[in-house]
Amino acid sequence: MYPDDGQDISTLMKHADSAMFRAKENRNDYCFYVQGMEDEIARRMELERELRHAIGAKQLVLFYQPQIDLSNGEIMGAEALIRWQHPVHGLVPPDTFIPLAEESGLINQVSDWVLEDACQQLKRWNDAGHNLKVAVNMSSKDIQVDGFNEKLRHMIEQYDIAPNRLELEITESTLMENPEELEGELNAMREMGLTLAIDDFGSGFSSLNYLKRLPVDVLKIDRMFIRDLDTDENDMAIVTGVVALASSMGLETVAEGVETIEQYHILQKLGCDTCQGYYFSKPLPVAEFEEKFLHQKALV
Repeated sequence: MYPDDGQDISTLMKHADSAMFRAKENRNDYCFYVQGMEDEIARRMELERELRHAIGAKQLVLFYQPQIDLSNGEIMGAEALIRWQHPVHGLVPPDTFIPLAEESGLINQVSDWVLEDACQQLKRWNDAGHNLKVAVNMSSKDIQVDGFNEKLRHMIEQYDIAPNRLELEITESTLMENPEELEGELNAMREMGLTLAIDDFGSGFSSLNYLKRLPVDVLKIDRMFIRDLDTDENDMAIVTGVVALASSMGLETVAEGVETIEQYHILQKLGCDTCQGYYFSKPLPVAEFEEKFLHQKALV
């Protein structure tokens, strides 16, 4: 706004561009310029440049968090979670760089790397006699890329893995943005034999009509309903309802964010199928995951 944010057209346009960048970050919000925005944008641009380099420089790594079968306490799979091993800043969490990857158009390259690495790891475990399932997070932008399903098919054949051992997770909010456009792609994945999951279920606004139509196999109950499960009657009611709904539709349920034995036992009684969370382990590098979990029969 003239004159506070600039005395000439060039300065005003530069600052307006900074405000527009911030508005886009906040998903169609609006934003006024404040002093210091340029520094933040410059840092993000540098981070984007470094991320482009990181993809080819093998700085990305997958950590694994165990998923536990609630019927017997045994490990039945793991969720693959990406990390960036930055040479200067150390381990960078995904919530720092995944939004940047989506905004900059790098998300497809990142997702391709995640899929490839997860498939390689799944093959190594299966060849070693560990019959595990691996869950991988995908965005709608990944699924809608031309040739994505062919790429998936090629990876499954290349690494000789059973398709149902690879689970693709799509967040509920992402799925509901354009369910009609994704329906055909998801049906093609189902025909391939892949397992499909709705992640963070309950945090968005799913239409039961789409839930009926879309070829999903698993509902992952959002951690915000698990956190106070043993103390909050509303959370208990919601989780009970989701488990019952999934069971009536022939879907499996996974509870995220399990942190106490009380939560574990409640989920067990409710008939939830699988759970994961810090009660068992935080996400671990593959070597630590194997050392800690692959030679134990039951964790509970």
